[in-house]
Amino acid sequence: SNATGQTLANWLQLIDETSGVFVPTLSLKTPGTSSFTYSDQTGEFTTLGNLVFFTIRVALTNFTIGSGSGVVQIGPLPFISAASVNVVCPCTMQNITYNGSVSWYSAIISPSTDLITLAGQVSTTTQILLNAAGLSNTSIILVSGTYFTS
Repeated sequence: SNATGQTLANWLQLIDETSGVFVPTLSLKTPGTSSFTYSDQTGEFTTLGNLVFFTIRVALTNFTIGSGSGVVQIGPLPFISAASVNVVCPCTMQNITYNGSVSWYSAIISPSTDLITLAGQVSTTTQILLNAAGLSNTSIILVSGTYFTS
């Protein structure tokens, strides 16, 4: 087991590891005159090679929808995702108005982007994206996950 531990330690030394912070923001697909004021915008990440581990906490103290509309997005992530498949990450939200038929929301990172959208699960085959009308002045969104970069 010591040899296995030593081999693992040697392997981990070969992987390029970095850690850091970033500032996530909320935006709308069609921003118009919308505005966001935050009490917290925390993003932290660690990379191991091209694998990114991240956590995000975004808390609003004021949200004005103005002429904005459309899907709520969170970004930018610290790196652009790989061009392969959607990545689904867990999230928790407070003071969000759910569509009545949504059971839960997940955070989705689409291929080749640095943005997250929040998708509500309605059935096994149907999702509804969180839109501007779902936000409030006190909305809090937390997301944690992993994804690959190119």
